[in-house]
Amino acid sequence: MKIYAFVRDSLQGKLQDVGIHCGWELEIINEDDFEDQFWIEGEDSCLLLDEHIEDVDLSVFCEKVREIDKERQVPILLLTDKDTVLDEFDVLSCGMDTVVSIDESPAFIKSSLERKLELIHSIRKNEFVEDWIELELNNETQYVKEVATYITKVLKKSNIPQEAVFKLEYCFREMIDNAWEHGNLKDSSKKINVASVLFDDRLIIKITDEGSGFSLKEVEDPMKDPIGAIQRRMDAGKRAGGWGMSSVRQIMDEVIYNENGNTVLLVKYFSRLEEDSLNEE
Repeated sequence: MKIYAFVRDSLQGKLQDVGIHCGWELEIINEDDFEDQFWIEGEDSCLLLDEHIEDVDLSVFCEKVREIDKERQVPILLLTDKDTVLDEFDVLSCGMDTVVSIDESPAFIKSSLERKLELIHSIRKNEFVEDWIELELNNETQYVKEVATYITKVLKKSNIPQEAVFKLEYCFREMIDNAWEHGNLKDSSKKINVASVLFDDRLIIKITDEGSGFSLKEVEDPMKDPIGAIQRRMDAGKRAGGWGMSSVRQIMDEVIYNENGNTVLLVKYFSRLEEDSLNEE
């Protein structure tokens, strides 16, 4: 793997150590390298950008890289530390793919970077149309956050208001969390399948786990009787629950389960976003 790194001087030594530890070919670059003749070699290469480089607009910089590297669309990862001031939306809006923390051991950085690159390449390989994603994921918590980030990235391609993007991302996170915890029972040997397609007028997300499923009729909506619902779950020896599912039902226009109860289809029609906003006022 070849890593191109655009970082401040104080990070170069650590990245060199990481490169040696991981067996990567590392090339430190600067802004002057990004001219029209610049290209990135190697199918497994990626570009690391330092969040704290002074006097560099990350959004403009990424746009320049994407323009030069039209065919390859090299993965761009942001290096952050404990003092980061950016969240996932900032990263995506700047044109980057994901984040890697530099405040970790070389082994952890290697594992994190390779896993994130695998996910990026898998998503791009399976994008049959521009806004289609289809993935098979290991039933592990780290994938939940990263895949949700990519669903958000797809949504940000559209003209959906940011408030609506937050809500739709919440629904996706909630349902994929359910697949991981309640469907696959946190069993890392099982898989979660995710498909998402963004049309001009609607978003469709399908999530399938390998669990035994459940009956939606058996899940009480706590919003209809909050105190009673909590008491009934406590009497049954269960913790309070069902709120996430109830919120998803309110936000999405359609929540459809298959007969086995291990596949859910979420649909949101964008024509109803304005109506949703008015109902909240």
